[in-house]
Amino acid sequence: MSKNGKIIAVVAFVLSLAVAASAFLAWKQSKAHAKRFQELAGVVSSTAGTLDSGSGNASKLAFSTDEKGKETGALGWEATKGVEGATANAAAPLSNLASDVITQREEIINNLIEKVANPLECPADKLPNADMLNNLNEYGEGLDAFGAYINDRVARDNKVKASLNQVLRTLNVRGTYTGTVNTNGEFSSSDRQAFADAGKNLGSLKANYALMAQTMRELSNTLRSAQVSGVQWESPRAISNIGSTGLTESETAANQNVAAQFKADFATLKTQLARIDDLENDKLDLQEEIRNLNAKMGSLKNDLTEAEKVLGEYFARGLSLNKAEAKSEPPKSFDDIQANLSGYILKVDAKYGYVVINLTEYDVLPELRMAVYRQGKYIGQLKVMTTTAFNSLATVDNGKLEDFMTGDSVVIGSRSLQPADL
Repeated sequence: MSKNGKIIAVVAFVLSLAVAASAFLAWKQSKAHAKRFQELAGVVSSTAGTLDSGSGNASKLAFSTDEKGKETGALGWEATKGVEGATANAAAPLSNLASDVITQREEIINNLIEKVANPLECPADKLPNADMLNNLNEYGEGLDAFGAYINDRVARDNKVKASLNQVLRTLNVRGTYTGTVNTNGEFSSSDRQAFADAGKNLGSLKANYALMAQTMRELSNTLRSAQVSGVQWESPRAISNIGSTGLTESETAANQNVAAQFKADFATLKTQLARIDDLENDKLDLQEEIRNLNAKMGSLKNDLTEAEKVLGEYFARGLSLNKAEAKSEPPKSFDDIQANLSGYILKVDAKYGYVVINLTEYDVLPELRMAVYRQGKYIGQLKVMTTTAFNSLATVDNGKLEDFMTGDSVVIGSRSLQPADL
């Protein structure tokens, strides 16, 4: 090979090496650009999916790669290669989506101010504005002030709701005020019913109060007619103003005075009624005492009748005795008592617990034991308690008082039954 040929061969080899190095560098650079594009395309697709709210624009920005790095989707190489401006056109939906998001945000801000803040009469220092809410660095502070105002309004409304429900319970309304409204701004049907019931019950309260006041006046007149002093009732303002609004201070004071007068009158009425109750109780006690005295008088009349009967029998018996049969003095011991002496029961007094027999102080003496028989049957034993010129009183020594009857026979007990000192 000639000298020039060798030189040309060397130059060609060097050039081939330079071309190969340039090609390698270009391939490596293209790989870096492809990877960078894939990252950008992936971020664009992800951002579109985040911003999309169902418009369908995110689906126009789809992008993905397989294991070999092959790109697919609207931003992929196959969809954009060889077409000038194809990548820009493929990414255009992201710009449209961002514009829609900004428009939507501005509409939300304007609606918040127009339909929420303004109807709630938000003060100017707490009122959010569009510039502040569109500023990502300031919107949080603006919403905090507005949110605090909303919370204060909600707390106030809840207190109003609780107070209204307390009034409704006082008026005996079964329903409650929920504070809910319809889409047209009116009360819900349950709230309307609760207030309707409250109005009805308030009307009934007013009518009942008027009836009570009239009854109190009539009662006062009745008590005064019965000479029960210190009771009166007048309440024209209290009746007419129940359920009214806008009372003046003097009208309110008049109602308070009426209430105070009612309290004082009621206290007086209670005192007078207590006095009447005491008199009624005294009356009942006297009536009971009269009944007891009448019963005692009836018992005494019965005793008198029995005594008269005994005296009559005694005098009849005494008159039939002749002087030979009459005794000159009472017996002093058991030995002085007539042998085989007998008599009979004149009366059994269950109230005082003694028995009256027809034998007198001339026949028997105290502490004497006497057996009682009825048609030959032994009933019990009596002990003479005291003797008189007309009869003797004895108590039960053996047996029960209720076993003895008027007319039962009495005989002198044997000596062994008598006390040793008799």
